[in-house]
Amino acid sequence: MKIDDIGDYRKHQIVTFDTKDKVMNTAILIHEFVEAMIIYAKGLTSKDVDLLDKHPRRRGHKTYLEAHKLALKVEKKFVEACGRDWKKHNKDVYKIEIKK
Repeated sequence: MKIDDIGDYRKHQIVTFDTKDKVMNTAILIHEFVEAMIIYAKGLTSKDVDLLDKHPRRRGHKTYLEAHKLALKVEKKFVEACGRDWKKHNKDVYKIEIKK
């Protein structure tokens, strides 16, 4: 996992930062799973995604953005199904400080 990420994937491993909130942890895991499976199905690797984070105009950026958008939609549905407010959840995710 990259130091500044709340969730990440490498090959066939998906990891998330422990937020001490099981709904938030699961939502982040679901997001990473959906994104990773689309990325891999379309022929990209986690290394490609790391490069796209640094150089967004590279080949594959559209695939990554599409995967990320779908992952956000699925994450949102999960959060709402758990009775949580999506806007609050999304805001709280970005507030989490990961100690380096």
